[in-house]
Amino acid sequence: MSHEEQQQQPCGSPKAWQRFYMGYRERFVDDCCIELANGKVVRLAQAPSANSSKSKKQQQQQLDKNADPALTGCTVWDGAVVLSQYLTAPGSPVLAAAAAAVAAAASAAAAAAAAAAAAGDSACSESGRVPTKQQQQQQQEEIVSLELGAGTGAVSLSLLAAGAVHRAVITDIPDMTAHLQSNVQHNSALFNPARAVVKPLRWGEAADVKGLAPLGPPFQLIVGSDLVYYSYSEATPHSRLLLLALQQLAGPESQIYLALSLHHNPQEVENFLRWAEEVWGFSVQRIQQQIPAEYRVADVLVVRLQLLDAAAAAVAAAQARAGTLVRGY
Repeated sequence: MSHEEQQQQPCGSPKAWQRFYMGYRERFVDDCCIELANGKVVRLAQAPSANSSKSKKQQQQQLDKNADPALTGCTVWDGAVVLSQYLTAPGSPVLAAAAAAVAAAASAAAAAAAAAAAAGDSACSESGRVPTKQQQQQQQEEIVSLELGAGTGAVSLSLLAAGAVHRAVITDIPDMTAHLQSNVQHNSALFNPARAVVKPLRWGEAADVKGLAPLGPPFQLIVGSDLVYYSYSEATPHSRLLLLALQQLAGPESQIYLALSLHHNPQEVENFLRWAEEVWGFSVQRIQQQIPAEYRVADVLVVRLQLLDAAAAAVAAAQARAGTLVRGY
């Protein structure tokens, strides 16, 4: 289906799972439950804002523009549901990569064992000169994902519950980390909670990026949902900061999947993708038919980005830091 055909599709009736059309209690008070294809249910605590547990005096303090997600990040948006279901559905590219990693681990372990036997050195595995099967699997299976602007952590927790990644780095602004950590514990029966690493990450902040080490960058898998909503300006530079963050976190082999809501600001979504492709060196692939039918809706666009021109991205990043990067649309 072409981009033009996607745009011409009518939205039709809202689907029962769509968060956008639900009432206040379902969106900000009750837990949101996402049932995955493997039967596991990810349960996500929600709140009116990240500041709900703070004192009235703290709540009244004016939030900086960069901290705006603290007002909306504690609810599950449609994009998070769509991306969670797409990435964990049977045959998804992420699950396929996880299966390939397991197969590669088994093959490497068998080759190492055969080499040790041929050399008559059965003690090699014990001594560590030839990795054991368990060591080989650990090296091959450790697909590490990073979620940007995670909010409730829905996508990362779904990936862990589905066994699609070995470890998930779940990031958002500092005000959001307590809520994210709470949701990790909320789902500790589904996976080892030690595999969920919650970190503060302000887009474009080099110090925060350094704080992600040694897990990355680069990260094999980068995900994010409902991240583009403000029209771009110097007062609301979120699109630029998101691209700067992607440049800092991705490598040529990184797979980036974003679910972008067309409810908020569809024109800015298009401008963001155009900027990513024309200036920042990313390829952009729109995904539609691969999404499970029940979660295929006209008001959520899923895209796959990949860094094709690291040099162009580095130039754009340098200009962004210097304040000389201009977007004419």
